[in-house]
Formats: sequence, structure tokens, C-alpha cells
Amino acid sequence: MDEKPCLFSSEYRHQFRSICTVHLVTVGYGVTVGWTAPIIPLLRSEDTPLPAGPITVEQASWIGSSLCIGGMTGTVLFALIHTYFGKKIGLLLLAVPHLILWSLIWAGDNVYYIYVARVLSGVTGGGLLTIVPLFVADIADRKIRGALGSLTILHINFGVLASYTAGTYLPYYRIPPIMLVLPVAYLALVSFLPETPYCLLRKGRVDQAEKSLMFYRNVTDDSDGTGSGTTGATRKTLAFQYEFDALKAFVLAERTRQGITLADFQTPAAIRGLFVGVFVMALNQFSGILAILTYAGTILQQSGTTFDNRYALILLALINICGNLTSFAIIDKAGRKASRKD
Repeated sequence: MDEKPCLFSSEYRHQFRSICTVHLVTVGYGVTVGWTAPIIPLLRSEDTPLPAGPITVEQASWIGSSLCIGGMTGTVLFALIHTYFGKKIGLLLLAVPHLILWSLIWAGDNVYYIYVARVLSGVTGGGLLTIVPLFVADIADRKIRGALGSLTILHINFGVLASYTAGTYLPYYRIPPIMLVLPVAYLALVSFLPETPYCLLRKGRVDQAEKSLMFYRNVTDDSDGTGSGTTGATRKTLAFQYEFDALKAFVLAERTRQGITLADFQTPAAIRGLFVGVFVMALNQFSGILAILTYAGTILQQSGTTFDNRYALILLALINICGNLTSFAIIDKAGRKASRKD
């Protein structure tokens, strides 16, 4: 029986580190998602930090919902960016709306700054949910692709936990300068990552694509016999060469096709896949989870509970993370789809 791969083994070291680096912006997005829960009750109170005074219920609703407007925009925008300019450029550009939104909250003295910041937060979220899964699919070994792909939602919820904690205990204008450090660190670290092999092959850069795949597979070219290379790296093998050749053949076949047509979506497999994907995503969104995370502070405040709202918010975020970890364990044991045994 095959042993389960370990994410922390030297074989997958660069893949794990690279994806954790990319998820710095995912944590930042999680902070913006959860930021409203402790902040909206503050903005509606007499202790509001805004000079214009407390915000109205209608303004609070726009603060919460404007994120989704940006999400739709970011999904389309970053899909075009990574298609024409590559995934690394798309990943680097994710930091731009993130930098601007926290600058606006830091400098803003009225609710309209917050509206724009929330739209930009949605742009970041739509972009990262478009690019990051594709980046993971491009660089991850098939043995650990599912595990690495599962880290996205976990990092978003880490960000929610951080925002619930910081928003409860830190002053309103203290959070933005702290959060501005995150996209700066993200830009610095992601700039050192190579473009994905798939994107390089699409541009015809075969040698660079091979070096990129070698980096992400932690493989060294020991053809010179010197034994030089990254610590813990393995030598080029036939398996590596087969994987690279298969990737080249896939990109070549993609080039020879005449693009995506309506017929591609009319096959039984495509229809079934689209239905499952759309249904699961719709089920997630219509569960109301985003509304709960956004207005959790207000919900708890108006519920009349005697439990301290500060601790209740943190507990809610922890339960969310526990739910993630539990689902990962179930998937690991049972698989994504329960198969019928005849």
C-alpha cells in the first residue's frame, strides 16, 4: 500500500513554501472579509472614529455588500490578466488593490472612503480566487494538489480570525498601517518566484519552463557531475522528464485547437461537471456564510446574549477553522466523492 505523501518532505518543499507565500494575500483578504464584523458596530455607535458621526443602517449595508461588486469585477479582470500576461504578473498585481484599500481606510474621514476600499477588497478576493487555484494546479504535484488547494479557504479563515481579534482589541486607525505591511512583504516574496511552467511553455520559453518545473519539483540538474544544487534536491529522473514532456505535449495540443466553442460545454461530462461546480458554489453562497461573517458583530449585539461579544466573535472564527480542518480530514479519509461498491 502506497504511503501518503508528506507536504513537509524535501520533495515538495518549494511547492509548499511557494503556495504559503502566495497565501499571504489570501490571509489579507480574509482580514478584509471579517473587518466589518467588529467595525460596523463601532461606526454606528457614538464612539465612531469618523468625524461625520455614526453611520446609518443603509450605509452599513453598503459597506457589507460593496465587497461583492468588487468581487465580480476582480474575477473578470484578473482572468484576463493571467490569460494574457501570465500568473506571476497576476499574482503581483493582486497587491495593488490591497495596498490602496488600506491606505483609503487609514486616510479616510468619511464612509465613502470605506465604500471604495470595500470594492477594492472584493477586487482582490475575486482575483485571488481566480488566479491562486490555477497557480496551485500549475505547480503542485498531483499527489499533493488536493491538499495544497485546500489551503486557500483555510488561509481566508485565518485572516477572518485575525480581523475579529484585531478589530476587537486595536483602535480603528491602528489596523491599516499594520495591514499595509502584508502586501509589501507579499510583493517582495512573490517577485522571487519563477513563472509557472505552463505559462512559460505557452510563451514558447521551453528552457525557462524546464528550469521552473525543476524549481517547483526541487530537482537539480546534475549532468555536470559536480553534485551542486539545492539542499535536499533530487536529481533529474525519467519521471521528471516524462512529466515535462507531457506538459509540453498538452500545451502544444492546446495551441493547435481553435479555441473554446459552445460545443465544448455540451458534452455530458462538461454538463455534469458544470452542474456540480455551480451547484456546490451556489449552496455555499446561499447558506449565508458571507453575510454572517460580515455582520457577525451586529448579529451578536442585537441577539441580546450575555456572552461577551468580543469573545463570541473569536469563538465563531475558531469554529469556522475547526470546520475547515474537519472537512479536510473527512475528504482525506473518504475522498471527494463516495463511490458505490458493487
